[in-house]
Amino acid sequence: MAVGVNRGLGSGLPVNAVITNGSPYHFNTPLSRAERTPEVAAVSGVYRESRGEVKTLPGIPRTNLSQASTAVPDERPDVPCQGGQGGYSSYREISRHFSFKSPSKPCKNRHQKADEHREKQKTAIIITLRKANLDYYADELQNCATEFVAFRCGLCGEMFGHPRTCHLRICPRCANARASRLAEKYEDRCKELPNPRHLVLTFRSVKHIDADYIRWCFDCFVKLAHRKFWKRLTYGAIVAFEVTYGANGFHPHLHVYVSSKVGRLPIELIRSAWQSITGANWCRILPVIIDWRRAMSEVVKYPLKIADFYDEPKAFAEYVGVIDGVRLVRGYGAFYRLAEKFKPSGKLSEIPCPRCGQTGFVEKIASYQPACDFKRAPWGWQYLPNAPP
Repeated sequence: MAVGVNRGLGSGLPVNAVITNGSPYHFNTPLSRAERTPEVAAVSGVYRESRGEVKTLPGIPRTNLSQASTAVPDERPDVPCQGGQGGYSSYREISRHFSFKSPSKPCKNRHQKADEHREKQKTAIIITLRKANLDYYADELQNCATEFVAFRCGLCGEMFGHPRTCHLRICPRCANARASRLAEKYEDRCKELPNPRHLVLTFRSVKHIDADYIRWCFDCFVKLAHRKFWKRLTYGAIVAFEVTYGANGFHPHLHVYVSSKVGRLPIELIRSAWQSITGANWCRILPVIIDWRRAMSEVVKYPLKIADFYDEPKAFAEYVGVIDGVRLVRGYGAFYRLAEKFKPSGKLSEIPCPRCGQTGFVEKIASYQPACDFKRAPWGWQYLPNAPP
C-alpha cells in the first residue's frame, strides 16, 4: 500500500496526486498547514520544480517517486474512514503521516463554565437586592449551595451530595434546576406532536405590575386559545411570561411553544385576534429550525431572564415581590396537566443514586458539609471528605 505525493511537473501526474498500489489517486483538498511527523512514519517526499531548479518543501526530505517507500501497515487501522465504513481510505492513509492541528485553546468543562456564569449573575443580583433593601432575599441567595447534604449508596458504595438551595426564582442556580424539571416535564409530549412553532405575543408597556396583572396576561392567551381557528389549527401550547424594563416602564410579553396541525399558522388572524383582546397588535411566529428540545427549553427559561433589572433596584424589587406565588410557565391543550417526572419528596427511600440509579439503598451520612468537600462529576456532586484542599 504505497503512498507517494508528487507536485513535480516532470512526473507526468497532475498536481496533488497520490500513488496507491501503483495507480494514481486524485484528491481535491490540498495539504495546508501540515505538521511533519517523525521520519520513521514518512512514506514519501514532496518536491517542486521552479526555473529549472528542484526545491524541497520545508520540513520534508528530498526524494523522488522511485525512492518512495512502500510501507504497508501490519494491522488494519481501527479508525473508520469517511462515511462511517471500515476498510482502506486514502484520506485516512494520508492522515497517518500528516497531522493537521488547530491552535490550542484552553478548554473548560461545560459544567464549570456554567457555574462561573451563574456565580457572576448571582453576585450582580445580590448587589441589586442590597441596594433595594431586600436583605432577606440577599442573605438567602448568598447562602445558596454553600452547604451540602452528604449521602452514601449501600449498593455501589458511591458517596454523593445535594446542595442546600434557597429555592428563590431569582437565584440562577435554582432557576436553572426548575427549568430543567419543566423541560423534562414537557419533553415526551413535544416529541409526539409535529410542526413546532415559536410565537411571541406582546402587551402594551405599563408603569407598574402586580400578580393580578400577570394572571390577566395568561387570561388573554386563554381567550386566544378559545378562538375557533386556534382550536382547529393547533394541538396545544406551552406559555412562558417574560418582562423587560425600559424607558416606558415594564414591557411584558408571552413566549409560546405551539404545536400546529398545519405547516403555516395564519399570522394575520392571530394578530387581529390579539389586538381585539389586548389592544396590542405586535406578534411574531418563528419556525423551530433548531432541535425542538432546545426550543422548548428556551421557552421555559424566558421567565428567568431578568438581566435588564440589574441597574434598576426599584423596578427589580417590585418584580421580586410580584412573582412570588405566581406561575410563570403554563401548559394548554395537549400540554395541560402534565406531571413532573421526578419531584423530590424528601424520603430517603425515593432518592436514587446518581451513579447506579437504584433506589432504596441511600443513607444520609452528613447534613451540613461545606461545598469544598464536593467535586462536580458528570453524574452529579461527588463527596470527597478526605481530599486535599
